[in-house]
Amino acid sequence: MTGTSLAAAVQTGAMNADLFPVVAALAKIEDGHLYAMIDAVDELTPSLPGGLAAWLRHILDWEAGRRHGYDRPLRSPWEAIDDSERVASIATAIALCDGFALRAAADAPVPTALLATVVNVLVSGATRH
Repeated sequence: MTGTSLAAAVQTGAMNADLFPVVAALAKIEDGHLYAMIDAVDELTPSLPGGLAAWLRHILDWEAGRRHGYDRPLRSPWEAIDDSERVASIATAIALCDGFALRAAADAPVPTALLATVVNVLVSGATRH
């Protein structure tokens, strides 16, 4: 968020406070890992629930854009994930997180942390929607 603090973004409605953990996890990812995750989501898209794939790509693109000075809204997962996909999206996000955790190299814990954060946001948000 160019020139805008996270607190200001929430106050102005530019970002939902529930997404702070996602923003924090994204910020910790090195550029190489970020672009590798974008490629991985692109490869996995045919096997992911459509809304989950769209939201994962959105948050990764949002972070890549933020690093290049673009200021655009970070969308809630529920703007992309339809009610009919909620359970499948949560289950798939958990499986992705577990899969990455099992295969993670010693130098790649951050992408796993992002996926764990995504799972937490999806689970906590599903109980409110």
